[in-house]
Amino acid sequence: MNYIEIYENYYNLKIEKGFEIHHIDGNVDNNNIENLICLPKKFHQCLHNWVGIISRESICILLEWYNNMIEKEYKFTHRALGYYLVVKYKKLVKTNSEIEIKRRKYLKDLKTNQRYNLTKKSKVYHLDVSGRNIYDQKTQHINWVGELKQ
Repeated sequence: MNYIEIYENYYNLKIEKGFEIHHIDGNVDNNNIENLICLPKKFHQCLHNWVGIISRESICILLEWYNNMIEKEYKFTHRALGYYLVVKYKKLVKTNSEIEIKRRKYLKDLKTNQRYNLTKKSKVYHLDVSGRNIYDQKTQHINWVGELKQ
């Protein structure tokens, strides 16, 4: 059985459209039910791309905040949601240095793999070039806040 079937059978439900199953420890081969959690697709993607590997408790705190914002009819771009998840994670969750090192390594490896895939496809990116630059950070700030503060 794959992890979706395991989750559906354990909780006796069908995963709704717009939701995905997340492996909490980042290991897709670990299909233990304690390692699986159902998340909204957008939240799940931003969790992987911006926050990285964090504990179930941390995910639940961020998910509660996200659900409250959705109930208030807030709409987020992927970039803005990712930014806010990182900010909320750092404010709401106390982490020890070992967990933070694992989380940052996961994100670094993810970005390296993304750049490598772009290099193979477009032959424009170089592996030694960072995925973000000053201009991109200013653009992100404009997208999140609405104006660039000098």
